[in-house]
Parts: sequence; structure tokens; C-alpha cells
Amino acid sequence: PLLADQPQGYLGFPVVMVGAQMELFPTAKSHTMAPKLRRIGLLASYDRVLKIESRVSYRDDGGAERSVPVPTKQESFAIGGAYRWLVGKAQTGPVVQAQLRYNQLKFVFDTSTLAALPGDVRFDVPSVTYKYLDPGMGLRLPIGESTKFIVDGRVFIMMSTGDLQREDQYGATKVLGFDFDAAFDFLATKKVYIRAGFRYSRFSHTFGGNGELSNNRDNDPTDIDVSGARDNFMSGYLQSGFNF
Repeated sequence: PLLADQPQGYLGFPVVMVGAQMELFPTAKSHTMAPKLRRIGLLASYDRVLKIESRVSYRDDGGAERSVPVPTKQESFAIGGAYRWLVGKAQTGPVVQAQLRYNQLKFVFDTSTLAALPGDVRFDVPSVTYKYLDPGMGLRLPIGESTKFIVDGRVFIMMSTGDLQREDQYGATKVLGFDFDAAFDFLATKKVYIRAGFRYSRFSHTFGGNGELSNNRDNDPTDIDVSGARDNFMSGYLQSGFNF
């Protein structure tokens, strides 16, 4: 049967994000370093949503629709390493890249405004701070002299989810996650490139049954009412950068 106290869920909407990204292979052009060592690089990135505000909607005693704003913050960073190798002998051939990064992704609500909600209205969407490793593989495929297709796939090894796993929220959770990134690079000059791409990330939760919001929605804490959840992040992006 359907629960009378259904989880609210969260309906996202497009927002503007800014960020920076670095792929550095400091010894790639070295003539003294061993070839295998020249393939090792450093990766780093940071992104932040410029402005995002969530709202809790409800109906007052007269039936009128009301809402309360909930200031929201989304940002992420990653740092790690990569190892790449050229497929074939041509210097302009495809490049395969393996990587491993440490990531932190925050989607956090400022709940100080929720005091304005009536007593029978609950905001049950938790803040999350995902901390995880993301081993993955990628391909850089040249298309002509000035265009390159880039594709990366990664799986997540979860370390923490933040507030979501507290006992007064949804409790312990097992998380399966992955992301997929595809983009085209266009050389505007010999050193300047423009990148247009799309990224999709998913965090699938299976709750362990020790959280207030997963077990006690029907006033019976002995069984699990909400067994899982899914967190999706989708973004299209446009970047400009320099090749050194």
C-alpha cells in the first residue's frame, strides 16, 4: 500500500555553474624521463553553482498554496592522478587514460528558514556531502586536425554521504554510483581550445533500516517504509582553456 507520509523528493531545475579544471602532465615532453613515467599526470577540478534556492510548498488552513524558500549550496571538487598511453605509433593517434581521484560533492540546505513552516509540514530532503573515489577510464579520439572527442566513465567507491546517513534522517545506506562524461574539443588557436560537453552522475541508495525517515513514516519503526533513493546530477558545459 502507498504510504500516507510519502517522501517529498526534490525536483531540480537548470542553474548556472562556474568552475576550473586542470590536467597537468609535467614531464610529458621530457627527454630524460623514462617513457612510462612521462605518462603520469595530475588532475584537479572545482565547480560551484552561482545561485540556487529551493522552496517547500504547502497549503495553509484556508487551502491557499504557500511556499518557504530554503537557501541551497552546491559545489564540488576533485583531485587525483592519471596515467595515459598512446594507441599506435602516430603522435596524433587516440589516447587512452586511466584515472583515480578523490571527490567531494556538496548539496546542502540552510534549514534556518524552516521555522516559518506550520507544525504539520515537514522538510525531509536531507543535505548530502558525498565523499568518494572514482576510478575510471577514458578515451581522447582526434577527429581531423582541430577537433577531438573525449569520453570518460567512472564508478564511485563511496566513503561518506553526509547528513543523509544520520539516524534522524535516512540512516545507514549502501551506495552504487557512476558518472559518464562526453565532450568535443575544438582548437580555436594552437594553444586555446573550446570544449562543449555533457555529464551525468548517479548515486543509488539502499537504506539499511535504521533511520527515522526510512522506518517510521507509518508510526511503525519495526519495518522499512522507504528502501532506497536515487540522486541524479546532469550538466551541460562550455569551457575554454590553454594547452601548454
